Amino acid sequence: MKINKLHKLLLAVGFVIVVSFVFFCIQHSFPATLKVKTFRVAGGWGYAVDVKGKNFIYQPFIPGMTGEKAFPDKSTARKAGNLVKTRLHKGKLPSLTKEDIISLGLDSLGNSR
Repeated sequence: MKINKLHKLLLAVGFVIVVSFVFFCIQHSFPATLKVKTFRVAGGWGYAVDVKGKNFIYQPFIPGMTGEKAFPDKSTARKAGNLVKTRLHKGKLPSLTKEDIISLGLDSLGNSR
């Protein structure tokens, strides 16, 4: 059981380091080249944030929710992608919380309100 907790902790620390490095690169190399795209996936929509025409963030499901549920419509996926893009431009981490998802018009389970 302790190995499992240690594994999760190391994974979380590694994730933070990678996100911090990527964030640093975006802020200092190409902040004006971010573009949000939406795409169809099984059961709904996802979004991607491209940097200089290449996929930087690929999000086929709603972040911050349990499981892997797609956004219910293109508009909500685009709003989420634009929120991530705005955070990157402001120098913040691109993660979305459950509260962010609710503010986009979804309930706590990721369904349209």
